[in-house]
Amino acid sequence: MFTLNYPIEDKIEINGKSYAVNMSFDNVMRFFDMTNDDELSDADKVEIGVKMFLGASFSCPFEDLEAIYNHFCTSLFLPKESNIQLDRLGNPMPTKGEEEEEIVLCLKHDVEAVYASFIQAYNIDLIEQQGKLHWLKFKALLDGLPEDTALMRIIDIRTRDLPSGKGSEKARQELMKLKKQYALPNSREE
Repeated sequence: MFTLNYPIEDKIEINGKSYAVNMSFDNVMRFFDMTNDDELSDADKVEIGVKMFLGASFSCPFEDLEAIYNHFCTSLFLPKESNIQLDRLGNPMPTKGEEEEEIVLCLKHDVEAVYASFIQAYNIDLIEQQGKLHWLKFKALLDGLPEDTALMRIIDIRTRDLPSGKGSEKARQELMKLKKQYALPNSREE
């Protein structure tokens, strides 16, 4: 949970012992990439994922690794009061009973626009912040990007309704062209 009145909790307790967790935004993004790697077995993903957060020297029985991995997949990436599930890239999954919400942002696909927007809005070079900027801070800044940034303009194009009515054909064609140019891959996992 991200609050301003308490420090960010970046430790996990396992069997009565406290461990530091590498929650830098780039590490979390690598975790999402790793979980999407079809060449890795589920067991490999569990072991690699835990070591990404706790360090290569961390070891424990596999059953404990699974529990730790599941903890990272749920409680560390979501507010504690949230029941939202994430896909392998950290994007919200649709919930049962609701229409599938249109995906308008993919951190992997939109990486250049994210980078440019952080420079534009905050003068933060994300390359220089690798290993430093906490995932929760990154998410808060990402969620707060102003409308005039590169990423938010792309999201606006993706979500804008096509104009209709008499005399709107040219604007409609231009927006359709932009929507095609900035479209996300069809797969939720790309």
